[in-house]
Amino acid sequence: MRASLLGRFASTRAMVTYERAAEDTLQSLFDAFDTKIVGRVPSYDSVDATLSSGVLTLKCGTSNTIVINKQPPNLQLWFSSPISGPRRFNWNPSDPIRGWRCHRDSSVCLFALLESDLSRLFKEPIKLYGASS
Repeated sequence: MRASLLGRFASTRAMVTYERAAEDTLQSLFDAFDTKIVGRVPSYDSVDATLSSGVLTLKCGTSNTIVINKQPPNLQLWFSSPISGPRRFNWNPSDPIRGWRCHRDSSVCLFALLESDLSRLFKEPIKLYGASS
């Protein structure tokens, strides 16, 4: 019985850590996209960002949408892009800056993949963090 309680505690703690990391990440990505892209450059017509109920939707022009959403049962963020396709990302708390790593290829970071896909969609370098776009 004690092992069962410890297991539930560890599971609850992992869920709390995941929820905090996922919410912070989605809000940070929303803010960065909204600040650096939406309405900043005339060529970015039909660009918008929405964040609701754990789902971040980035509208990139009239026909391209990137979606990043929470998947609490798996403790993951799921990413879908017209450029790189679907990916699942696990949280690595030992690397809080670039902590969301691809489930199948841990060398792929969520933030870097998003910037790469946005750069390809907008046909110019996009940096959501660091130097201005």
